[in-house]
Amino acid sequence: MATARIPRVLLVDDSVDLINYLSFQLQRAGFEVCTAFGGLEAVRLLEEDGAFAAVVVDLQMPHGDGLGVLEAIRSSGGELPVFLMSGDSKLNDAHAKKLGATGFLAKPFAPSALTFRIMSALAKSG
Repeated sequence: MATARIPRVLLVDDSVDLINYLSFQLQRAGFEVCTAFGGLEAVRLLEEDGAFAAVVVDLQMPHGDGLGVLEAIRSSGGELPVFLMSGDSKLNDAHAKKLGATGFLAKPFAPSALTFRIMSALAKSG
């Protein structure tokens, strides 16, 4: 009998507290979580180990922003779900999708909203 693979999520933010909180919540929901504290580290992880089911990335960080991570994923042909998050209320889901993201989450958000969005995107992709 084949065992189901646990989906791996790359979580990228410069806030240690937020990373720890969201990691815990995603793990409780059944995801394996890998973390990065900046865009450059995220791109390196994606290049070294691209076996991620989804990426959740903050827009505004030192050491490489979320749009740079999104651009690196899309320019390499990656079609995995990418969710942008930010405390900037000027961005919305429609704008994020125009940029090539799967969706947008305005901080603060409920971890259940993130879990639901990732699960929905994974169900659509197969």
